[in-house]
Amino acid sequence: MQVAELIASEFFEQGDIEKRDLNMKPFDVMDRDKASELPRMQIGFIDGCLPVYKVTVSLLGVIIKPIILNSDIVG
Repeated sequence: MQVAELIASEFFEQGDIEKRDLNMKPFDVMDRDKASELPRMQIGFIDGCLPVYKVTVSLLGVIIKPIILNSDIVG
């Protein structure tokens, strides 16, 4: 089974528990009844995270560059 399928299965199990045992409405991504919408939700999640990833990469570049330069001088 692929990783994405395992994750979706775990999410759906969590959603089932929330509905059955806790009488809660689960997040859409954990709602088995909305499984057909999962690809759209995944893209929405990635679109929401992408700006954070871009900032992180740019900050890491600023932080790591001096470390690399110093290691070249010392090494």
